Amino acid sequence: MLTLVCFCPAPFSGPVLQWEEPEDSGESNFLCHATGGFPEPALYWLVDGDAPEGSVRTEMEALPDSGLYNVTSYLTINVSDANVSCVIQNPPMNQTLTATTHTRVSAGDQCVLGIVGRPLSLPCFYPDAANSTHASVEWRRDGQVVLGSSWAGGKVDNVTTSDDQEKVDKDRVTMSADAHISGKFSLTVSEVDTQEDQASYSLWFSSQGTPSTKVPVCTLCVRVTAPFSGPVLQWEEPEDSGESNFLCHATGGFPEPALYWLVDGDAPEGSVRTEMEALPDSGLYNVTSYLTINVSDANVSCVIQNPPMNQTLTATTHGVRRSPVVRRATDAMWMFSTALCVVVGVMVAVGVGYQIHLDRQSKKKKMEYLRRSRRDYCRRRHETEETEVISVQSEETNV
Repeated sequence: MLTLVCFCPAPFSGPVLQWEEPEDSGESNFLCHATGGFPEPALYWLVDGDAPEGSVRTEMEALPDSGLYNVTSYLTINVSDANVSCVIQNPPMNQTLTATTHTRVSAGDQCVLGIVGRPLSLPCFYPDAANSTHASVEWRRDGQVVLGSSWAGGKVDNVTTSDDQEKVDKDRVTMSADAHISGKFSLTVSEVDTQEDQASYSLWFSSQGTPSTKVPVCTLCVRVTAPFSGPVLQWEEPEDSGESNFLCHATGGFPEPALYWLVDGDAPEGSVRTEMEALPDSGLYNVTSYLTINVSDANVSCVIQNPPMNQTLTATTHGVRRSPVVRRATDAMWMFSTALCVVVGVMVAVGVGYQIHLDRQSKKKKMEYLRRSRRDYCRRRHETEETEVISVQSEETNV
């Protein structure tokens, strides 16, 4: 019996690298996640180009319907200022995906980094407010009030939200109820939004003695960002001696990334076309880039950088174009192998058929032999019985 096995690899999408900044001088937690590939990939971590000394835990999840794999890896390490990379390799696809982040995240002086879809706290401490029994504060975004609070006699009298922003900011922004006592007027944003929160926030304070005079006590800017998922790198092998086409695609990031190609570590000489697509609902970006180049044997990489997140994503594939001679030899070998498989299959089928025929003939002869043996036995027994009857009759006659 001839058995043919089809091995069909699939590229991974990702990885997405997340970093949880530690409190004080504790350990940092990193998470790397990639989806929808086959077979199980090789995944490893690098810290400044070397293997880390921290704790690593990697989980593979096989999707029941498609048989594809999702992979998630966790790294816990004590690191303060380093480049941390997650590398995923899928050898059958010649696919190498790398996500890199720098552990010292800085959005600039007096700026706070906000991740889209995650909560954000804008710190503001003003202890002098505790000395005022009658006062009010306002949080403003680009000069527009988003949340206000006033108190009298040590009790909160009113908390208001701007009428123009009520639909946008209702339940999105909150402040501690005892802020007037503790002096901690931090503003909490439940989910960072690309369209609303890329702005300058300030807290304004006024006391009973100067109700018409409001002074800013805290000013912070928010720089909104979101990690890209991907990139997925695809390669279309050319026919004969034509040019190769490469496609690189990444999704769901903010702001617009920097994307460039590398061929064996250098900038390519081919044609590059890059498209940015802004999603209307979320404001996030999808990016797609096309590279057309005449290359025969080289490592082609697509690099996507998101500076606000210190995120660098790299997808690499090895493009090997077969020459016409090799192609013809390969095609001839394939045809020969196919013909040989057909011939062997026919011979096996004929052999099996002939064996079945022999088995039937043998069974038929065996049945015929059994019937003949049974007839001979019955005939001999009948003759023996007749002989015994004649002997008995002869003895009676003699008597």
